[in-house]
Amino acid sequence: MAYNTEYLSPVKYIGGAGGNTLWLLMAQDALAAVVATDYITDANSNHKMTVGDPVIVVGMTTLPATTPTGAKMMYVSAIDVDGNATLDDVVLA
Repeated sequence: MAYNTEYLSPVKYIGGAGGNTLWLLMAQDALAAVVATDYITDANSNHKMTVGDPVIVVGMTTLPATTPTGAKMMYVSAIDVDGNATLDDVVLA
């Protein structure tokens, strides 16, 4: 499968001045595949994502959503000059 821009949505702006936007991404890909360089291909152009934005990723068997296969908390770790975002796992210490 591949990233589908229709299933990435902003949930809420958090943190006040200089804060971040919380995002929800539903994906048919395995959750491990979402942690990949440039997984989101329109982070700047369509979504105005920023580095540090938290992303709740929910794996689905099919899209539109049918059966969830798992969920992960991730964050935008990088956005390249082409507007592609890389997601990484959130590590809670």
